[in-house]
Amino acid sequence: MSGTPPRRRRRRTVLWVAVTVVVAGATTAAVAVTREDDAEATAETETPSTTPVTVRDLVERSRADGSLDYSSGRQLKAGRTGVLTWLPAEGDVIGRGGAVARIDDVPVPLLFGELPFYRELRIGVDDGPDVLQLEQNLEALGVTPDEMEIDDHFTRATARALKELQEDWGMEETGVLLPGDVAVASGEIRVGAQSPDEGGADDADGPAGAAVGDTVAADTPLLTTTSTQLQVEAEVSIGDADIAGVGTAAVVTLPDGSTVDASVVSTGTPEKDDEDKLVVPIVLALGDAAVAAPPGSPVSVELVAQTAADALAVPVTALVALAEGGFAVQVVTAGADGEQVELVPVEPGMYADGFVQVTGDGIGEGTEVVVPE
Repeated sequence: MSGTPPRRRRRRTVLWVAVTVVVAGATTAAVAVTREDDAEATAETETPSTTPVTVRDLVERSRADGSLDYSSGRQLKAGRTGVLTWLPAEGDVIGRGGAVARIDDVPVPLLFGELPFYRELRIGVDDGPDVLQLEQNLEALGVTPDEMEIDDHFTRATARALKELQEDWGMEETGVLLPGDVAVASGEIRVGAQSPDEGGADDADGPAGAAVGDTVAADTPLLTTTSTQLQVEAEVSIGDADIAGVGTAAVVTLPDGSTVDASVVSTGTPEKDDEDKLVVPIVLALGDAAVAAPPGSPVSVELVAQTAADALAVPVTALVALAEGGFAVQVVTAGADGEQVELVPVEPGMYADGFVQVTGDGIGEGTEVVVPE
């Protein structure tokens, strides 16, 4: 009995080649490329290897090595003339009201603010933001009388509060603040070094620092300060510069294996590293978790650029690059003649961890797609 000859299916020949997909540190993946001038297939092939489309969170990452350090601050100068009788030790943290030095055995206290005290503040002085800054510090240090208003006007109540503070500090109780009586910083400072050998950070040729026992002038550098919180300094390849923008979240792995959240707070100008590769310096601020590792400790940084939540994803190797442009996946379906393989166009999205986000008609969770063995 004659029967109907087996149905011969027309197939596209798929050529697998290696291409580079630049994600999360330049991962090399195999991507399929389709040739359009295929011949008719005359023989059955083995059942292809397949994997289902899955729903997963894809996270684009970049990894870099870095180190812990304190951000460089500025140099504090003496502010007044006299004999330097005391300096805090390297690593000391100085808060509001603490002494940054003692000159003629009189403390130079630290007040918080952004404006240096540039004029004599006393009863009768013109109103100004420096008066307001002084009164804010008096209030924060708990020496303001009930009748004192926190404003830009220097009153008798302001003078009384200042006298009380001067008494606490062991200074002459004048009720007058002279330029150089106190130092000013935006917040707590950490002593990075005592008596720098040269002038301020912006004046490398300035006056030399001094040691305890020396006579100092108002412009003599006394301390180099740093931030009070450790930060991470790292470098990323120029190809990952767009991933490492300001605000990018990161996870920092410390030498003991513990991790702490961080974020990029600044990026530098591209430069060449020791291997003559172009890199971008970045600085990351650490989260609130306590970090016990000392400055200079090596750390590993994992930058999290973006996340695609609940994405339909397939292995990168399942992508087929079409000759006419665009991509597809080979979908396996059950038919009357057995399993059928059909090219279904897809739009690739995020690449991460060997997977790629895909969208397209007929693509859903559980759809079986061909992957190379």
